[in-house]
Amino acid sequence: MTRSEQALAEYTALRHGGRSSHLAEAGASPRKSPSELSLQADFYAGRFGLSWKGLDGEVIEAIHLGAWNREPGPDFVGARLRVDSREIVGDIELDREDGDWERHGHGANPSFNRVAVHAVFRVASKRVFIRTSENRAVPQVLLVETSSLHQRVEPPPTPPPRMDTLEKTLEGAVRFRLAVKRERWLKAEALHGLPEALFQAVASALGYKNNAIPFLLLAQRIGLERARDSEGEAMLFGLAGFLEAARFDAAEEDARTYARELWNTWWLQRGQHERLILPKSAWTFPAGRPANHPHRRVGALALIARSFPALEKSFRAADLSAFLSFFRRLEHPFWRGRASLDGRPLQTPCALVGEDRAVEMAANLLAPAVAADPGLAILRQLRCVNTNAKVRRTLAWLGLPPEHARTLTKTAFGQQALLQLYEDFFPQNPQEFLPGHS
Repeated sequence: MTRSEQALAEYTALRHGGRSSHLAEAGASPRKSPSELSLQADFYAGRFGLSWKGLDGEVIEAIHLGAWNREPGPDFVGARLRVDSREIVGDIELDREDGDWERHGHGANPSFNRVAVHAVFRVASKRVFIRTSENRAVPQVLLVETSSLHQRVEPPPTPPPRMDTLEKTLEGAVRFRLAVKRERWLKAEALHGLPEALFQAVASALGYKNNAIPFLLLAQRIGLERARDSEGEAMLFGLAGFLEAARFDAAEEDARTYARELWNTWWLQRGQHERLILPKSAWTFPAGRPANHPHRRVGALALIARSFPALEKSFRAADLSAFLSFFRRLEHPFWRGRASLDGRPLQTPCALVGEDRAVEMAANLLAPAVAADPGLAILRQLRCVNTNAKVRRTLAWLGLPPEHARTLTKTAFGQQALLQLYEDFFPQNPQEFLPGHS
């Protein structure tokens, strides 16, 4: 076993032997019951696996999850599935509970006659059998977020094993985090292909924490090919629910002109895509940092879609310099100096995608997509300027000397390690977590 493999193995053992009771997926805090839109987005991204065992014992594999349905009926249409080794094409309906099939009237609705799988997140204590209006039984699967690495672990009564050095633990934490993110990336790539999976991942990253799900949904619902065509920018703003003609009347002339051009394209498409428009409640509009307004981020996504071949090339080559340069070069004549569609100006014109966000995308998308050692090398190269609250709290928790702390937070390697320690062990007593680490 190499030193790096040993570091990962020992960190995994530490994690499963530690006393933390809040272990969660890498990069995510324990969260409230997710919304239906969030569950749909995660399902389409492959986060509930690519194969399932049906409640009647069927073996069901996803080859492709189809497309978001624009018409009344099931959530996804034209999915390619393998059921007990027999390949079929059909639709997929997601519900919170198995009983929702009848509660929502799906069994009497002919629009659901092509459903091949009814996927649910909870099943009743008494088994519910479902059928279409043609009296055909529909296979059901219970979805559970899957990862061969990340599983919730109950705290054992014994303290965690002793570790010789903090540095070895940090490397193990980073390797563990990369492995989890790589597993997630490979699922999305297997379902959608590299270009589509990358487009969705970049969109989600543009949404930051509060708007990651609506941006992911937006990318899933429009698709890369449509986002890249001449109507793509208007379609993105329209599907986001941001194009309301009455809102722009009081804006300055250049904002009215820009919004009018988007609207003139969108209103011709609106009728056939109305079911896919995101509700206003899906979005969070932060009070501060106007440069990060969701309107501006959608403008950035439209520009990324138009320039996508260059981004894809840098990603396939794992070329960190070209990947970062792609985002630095993004320019939009309206969005450079504006914060929102109503024309609210920025105090100072700034880049559509800032350096910090580009570095985070390299750390969270590019590094996990390559093999472990090259991914680790990318994280060591990435220079960070800012830290977030979790990183700062972990530093204070560990009680590191200031000089050591400054060195650790200068790179994405150090910050990713600290984030993983936060997710897995904070606020366990650091003296018990790593005796003698200082």
